Amino acid sequence: MLRRRTIVAVIALSLLAVVRPVTVTPTVACSCAMPGDPMADAAKEPRTAVFTGMVGLPTPEGVPVAVSRWFKAVPPGPVVLLDSQGFEDPNGGMCGTNRPAAGSEWIFVAWFNERARFDVNLCSTHADLASPEGQALLADAEAAFGPTEPIPVATAQPAPAATAQPANPADPATSAAQPIPTGLLLMAGGAGLLVVLGVALVLAPRRRA
Repeated sequence: MLRRRTIVAVIALSLLAVVRPVTVTPTVACSCAMPGDPMADAAKEPRTAVFTGMVGLPTPEGVPVAVSRWFKAVPPGPVVLLDSQGFEDPNGGMCGTNRPAAGSEWIFVAWFNERARFDVNLCSTHADLASPEGQALLADAEAAFGPTEPIPVATAQPAPAATAQPANPADPATSAAQPIPTGLLLMAGGAGLLVVLGVALVLAPRRRA
């Protein structure tokens, strides 16, 4: 009997040594209180803007968006930046979301943060204009703030000012095109007149003789 208890005790100790406790890390879920009427909420908040734009390639400063329509708030420029922090960990427990694809046009209801960028994350209102959701949001924005004329994307990004290049005097093409100064023409004409008068004075005595 004692021998059986000893064997059982040894087996139990062996199992405790092999089986280790497993700790489960709790997952922090993102909780969003989505607004029932995002346009009405945006109208009450001065730092919330409503705009559409063409998404560009991400940069270290953020995701550029060339503005195509601006409905609400003062636009900081023809190209605005989305904060890249809103696109981190889109499949994890935080409130990140997928980055909009470059070359697509979206509508955003976004908060202008202290980093001079617009917050776009899982809890913000935004949609691709090519989708029914995006068209519905565009209609809501026009109903809330009035229709606005689309800005051509080609002119949304400022182009560098063109600077005129000075002509190179040594270049035959440029030197041939330069006009002759008026003073030189007068001097040449006067010299020619003196030559004609001199020749006439020399030939006059010979004719009398």
